[in-house]
Amino acid sequence: MYKLSTIPNTLVSHLLKAHKLNFVRLSTRTLRLKKSVDKSAWQLRSTRGHN
Repeated sequence: MYKLSTIPNTLVSHLLKAHKLNFVRLSTRTLRLKKSVDKSAWQLRSTRGHN
């Protein structure tokens, strides 16, 4: 394990920024996926109710 002082702050901030962006992108994708799944489930339920 090495000290944080040996790593340039710019590199650390860049890595943190990249990680944050990836996390946001992943979370939005997951939300979109969940929304589509909910939508399909609702459509299935509604069609089943009509039949």
